Amino acid sequence: MPTYRALIEYDGSRFHGWQIQPELRTAQGELQRALAVLLRHPVATAGAGRTDRGVHARGQVASFRTDEDLDTARIAAGIEALTERSLGIRRLERAPERFHARHDAIWREYRYRILPQRSPLGGARAAVVAPMPSLPLLRAAAAPLIGSHDFRAFANRSTEETSPICRVVDASWQAWGEEGIELSIRADHFLYKMVRNLVGTLIREVRRSGIDAASRIAAILEGGERGAAGPPAPAHGLRLERVGYDPAWPGAEI
Repeated sequence: MPTYRALIEYDGSRFHGWQIQPELRTAQGELQRALAVLLRHPVATAGAGRTDRGVHARGQVASFRTDEDLDTARIAAGIEALTERSLGIRRLERAPERFHARHDAIWREYRYRILPQRSPLGGARAAVVAPMPSLPLLRAAAAPLIGSHDFRAFANRSTEETSPICRVVDASWQAWGEEGIELSIRADHFLYKMVRNLVGTLIREVRRSGIDAASRIAAILEGGERGAAGPPAPAHGLRLERVGYDPAWPGAEI
């Protein structure tokens, strides 16, 4: 049975997260509803990342199987129309037969944006943090996150279903636009609300501890207690940016 994969972008403010939930509008639910209409049979999809309510995606990847030989351009346009353009298909293509968007992903990359004041244009995609924390201190504070660590201190629920050990290969802050800053973080997998909790804690510790923030972050990682970390940063500043796959496959890093 042919397998297809889609590169998806969506506005998280329009959905109660990615994963299907009873009686709630979710990105996965809308995608499956649209596919069922277009293909005239139920379609089960798998997503690479389970973004929660309010979190956006620019590079979500989903996979599904169907007996149909799809006109991918027509299906992509139909999905966008049926989801009222709150979910867009950036790319839809035939995939290797056993491809699975979540199980075959080898890394995910999220980005978190911060502005010093409300912006009518950028405010729906960035959190307002005033006064803005020092960019050099944020960079230094994020350094202990690199490597393989137990991130249970930054998880909002039990990690029994997934390993709390995440391998972070990048956690870098950079300037964004004229006034904003942005965290780019890439890992093999993420725990529930991990990125938002990391951002909230980094900002808190930079404000509290200044140049000692990095040692505080390292201590929180080592301690593994959720109560030692800070509150989660707002959902609307976060987006799933990219998902990586084995480069031997055609269309890797779609």
